[in-house]
This record gives sequence, structure tokens and C-alpha cells, in this order.
Amino acid sequence: WVNEQGAIRIGYLKDEPGISVKDPVTGKKGGVLYDYMEYADDCLGNQQLDFEPIEMESRAALREALQTGKIDMIFTVSNPNAGEEKGIAFTNTAWTYNLFAVTEKKAFRGDGGEPRGDPER
Repeated sequence: WVNEQGAIRIGYLKDEPGISVKDPVTGKKGGVLYDYMEYADDCLGNQQLDFEPIEMESRAALREALQTGKIDMIFTVSNPNAGEEKGIAFTNTAWTYNLFAVTEKKAFRGDGGEPRGDPER
């Protein structure tokens, strides 16, 4: 099947934070999607997986592209129940990714409010 399939077309949401980002200076694309493709590329040992990332503007466009066969899968962070309500089944998690933020600010909460936790850390 892998040899007959050709590139696996992965639909993703344009500029979804952490999932797909584009460096404004170099134009290079990155994010968890690209980390996943690199990880999955040689996970079958003697078979190589090829991926074709396809950028979409909205979640509705992703669903439509999947249902009409324009893409083979959707790479996104989403609630599985929301997918099932739209007739899309989610696989079990095949890969976990530790993600955290680092900032130079002493008390950064991210929402403009007061700092959380121990300010001495």
C-alpha cells in the first residue's frame, strides 16, 4: 500500500500556533507538523513514507478536503468528540511531544494578568 499510495497528503491549518509556522525572514516552514513528518518518515524501517503538506485556511476547508479525497489526513490539535460530530474518526495518539514556552520575562503569564506560581523560580 505504501508504494502504491505515493505521498501522503497532510492537510493542516495555516499558521496554527505551534503546529505550523513560517519564519518571516527565511520563509522556512516549521512546527510540530514538520517534526512529525521527519519522525514518521523512517518509522517503518525498510519503507519510506513521503508526505505532502497542504495548507488550508479553515477547519471547514480541512474537513471538506478530507471528505472529498483531496487530502488523506488532517494534522491538527482538536477535540476528538468534535471530529466525530462531523463524521471524522480520530486515531489513537501515535506520538507525544513535550512542548513548553521559555521567556525572558520574570513573570510571564501570557494573558496580561498577574504572575502565577513562585516569582523566585
